[in-house]
Amino acid sequence: MYRFLLCSLIVLCFTACQKDEPITSAAKFGNGLFFVNEGQFQNANASLSFYDAVNDTIFSKAYETINNQPIGDILQSIAFDDDNIYLVVNNSGKIIVADKKTLNFKGEITGLPSPRYMEYSGNGHLWFVSNLLNDSLFVVNTANYTIESKEYLTTSVEAMKVVGNKLYLSSLSTDRLIIKDLNSGAVDSLNVGTGGNSLAVDNNNNLWLLCNGDFYKPGSAALYKLNTNNFDVNMHTLEPEIEIPVGYPTALTYSSSENILYFINNGIQAINLDAANNEPEIFIETTTQNFYGIDVIGESIYVTDAVDFTQNGFIYEYNTAGELLKTLSAGINPNAVVSTP
Repeated sequence: MYRFLLCSLIVLCFTACQKDEPITSAAKFGNGLFFVNEGQFQNANASLSFYDAVNDTIFSKAYETINNQPIGDILQSIAFDDDNIYLVVNNSGKIIVADKKTLNFKGEITGLPSPRYMEYSGNGHLWFVSNLLNDSLFVVNTANYTIESKEYLTTSVEAMKVVGNKLYLSSLSTDRLIIKDLNSGAVDSLNVGTGGNSLAVDNNNNLWLLCNGDFYKPGSAALYKLNTNNFDVNMHTLEPEIEIPVGYPTALTYSSSENILYFINNGIQAINLDAANNEPEIFIETTTQNFYGIDVIGESIYVTDAVDFTQNGFIYEYNTAGELLKTLSAGINPNAVVSTP
């Protein structure tokens, strides 16, 4: 099934309809969508945008405006708990803690080498933090903004998912899926493909790992499936579930209502897990867009466009039929759209 983006003129018209207004009420941050804008490497121009869908209003540089201070260098991801929003700032080596509803600054967790993502441990105020340029898994305490511990893993880790009593970690730099037992603390791994960049969990607690493969070996990308309810880590190797013969796929995400996996591979590809043949199909083709991130929120699929990595990007909202509903303005290098929990 092929879906095509509307022409540039229509995209511009959609964008022009959105209001980008000064921030006048912090209460607006209680319900909406955050756009995670990385900014440019070493330019310290990361930003956090907020979209109020009810009033069709975008608040650019929301955190920076509220606190009158910059976020820093490369806003990689954000996370939430009941009270706070956590801004993981990769090249600045810190996590900013702010009030979830007002975005008012509360504190910082510093001393992290190159933080990428946070995953809640299920234990009090302790969160796992992955790092790009360090071979250790860090644990931070969000109650006192400190590093609680770090554990040497022999490789850097990227995406993380807690399923049951285990933490699963992908590795961009190796061909391993790392598994940490949260009860015993034991760490094991399974051999998979090279370049594990993203993880998703389906309705049956199957863990899906997307490996982009070896850049110098076309056709080495694949999706791996692990039944987290029943597997033996002693099997050592996890065979590819779905091979991806062309491209360098990234940004795996999952729609629980549709039971469909989506990922970026030039355009957007989709895999219907209810279909007899789980082969990737083109869901949205791209022409001049530079797709960078994809997130499923409710019945909408949000795709980010980094344009040329130097100017402000866009967010495209599609329905489940692949039809473009709206185009929204974002900051430089938007990589994710996150709803407030």
